[in-house]
Amino acid sequence: MSANSGPERGRRSELLGPRVLECRPLADGEAGIVPAAQVGTSVLPQSHSLMPFMGERHMAAALRQCGRRRSCPGADGITWADYRRAAAVRIPRLARALREGTWRPGPLRINPLPTYSGKELPCVIPTVEDRLVHRAMRNAVEPVLEAGVFADWVSGYRPGRNRITALRQAMALADQGFTWVADVDVAHVSHGSDPEQVTSWLAVHVHDGTFLDRFRTALAGLLPPRWRPARACPPC
Repeated sequence: MSANSGPERGRRSELLGPRVLECRPLADGEAGIVPAAQVGTSVLPQSHSLMPFMGERHMAAALRQCGRRRSCPGADGITWADYRRAAAVRIPRLARALREGTWRPGPLRINPLPTYSGKELPCVIPTVEDRLVHRAMRNAVEPVLEAGVFADWVSGYRPGRNRITALRQAMALADQGFTWVADVDVAHVSHGSDPEQVTSWLAVHVHDGTFLDRFRTALAGLLPPRWRPARACPPC
């Protein structure tokens, strides 16, 4: 068997039509919403819907990504193995709830972590299903932010970036003659912000009101009850 043959080579998809559920490509001159996964570079990030990433196919892909990590269950006690065994039922139900706007985050598991200084670091653990939604949202938003928001020299928490790429960037700047280093502490840059404020930051780059509403709901679900706002946020 040659290196270019085998079960993973040369296969043709049996699926017909657009590769994104609940959305279709636009014809020339037609107005409407473009599938995010099929949008070209000539289309602005704000001009397409991100809700297809909340569909069944993309949720299943997000589940495969989440399943690669070993993490503890949330307050409901459901593990990734438990969720995968019932994925054929859970994922369609979850996608439908996200589409209809009835999805609500599950309870949080409060688990403070001790630090080297003796203090406790606040830590909350969502359910695995909520983490699945978070991963799908990240898959939807990350390409938009990568394309038009982050500077090339930023390496923190980005795909394909790490400490090595940061050092390479620093070496390149040193070779250009730069000699000063500015140490700026941004540990509390978003401290005190609420879900509405964070959603408004994202709304500068994403103009899909339905997705922003689900994003706000997910953020609100990450706040312990005593930190949640007294009234619900208005819809987009």
